[in-house]
Amino acid sequence: MVSSTYTSSIISHRKPEGQGSGEKASNNTPSRSDGIEELDSHSSNSNGGSGTETQTPDNTKAITTTTNNTGFTTIHLTVYIFRGEPLDTYNHRHALLYLTSPDLPAYHETVHTQRDEATDLWVVGRLHVPVPWFETRAYVAHVSAGALRVPAGREMAPAEAVAAVPAGARPPDWNCQNFLYEGFQVLVDRGWQTQDWWEEVVGEMMDKLLDSTVV
Repeated sequence: MVSSTYTSSIISHRKPEGQGSGEKASNNTPSRSDGIEELDSHSSNSNGGSGTETQTPDNTKAITTTTNNTGFTTIHLTVYIFRGEPLDTYNHRHALLYLTSPDLPAYHETVHTQRDEATDLWVVGRLHVPVPWFETRAYVAHVSAGALRVPAGREMAPAEAVAAVPAGARPPDWNCQNFLYEGFQVLVDRGWQTQDWWEEVVGEMMDKLLDSTVV
């Protein structure tokens, strides 16, 4: 399992310059009936009493919406996977969701959960700042999970939906990976994505979680 200090450790241990890699995802599909559109089928918060940690510069999280002719904002979803501790087994690998937008340069949302060693409860974590996750030394892989188009002014809705997955006291075999699986199911249940999308994204996550692990 991942301790509550692991993400801070990841952020503070960057790769040497020039060893990172980027990611993109975008392909338009017809508008959904609920006003939130699904893009590229694959390329706050109630959390079961666990509490939510947030980090923002100067304690502010203001997002200025870029005006465009469509009235929608594109949100890209990327899953980042990191080496496990103390052993790099698949169930010890850490996974988080990073949301960005080509329409809003200031929009950067990280959503994940970690186990608090003091209480043995899972805590939902939020970051509202840009983080080059692929430059960290613990980085293993990422999954480009497509994108959503949300009405202007509703840019936080997908991140908040995932962050609302109950954490707190969960079964012993539950971890940050399951948190994302459940969060993606929420996106499907709300009509923002399809079950085929869920199966494809989760399938690729599992492949990359298992790739080159110790066991």
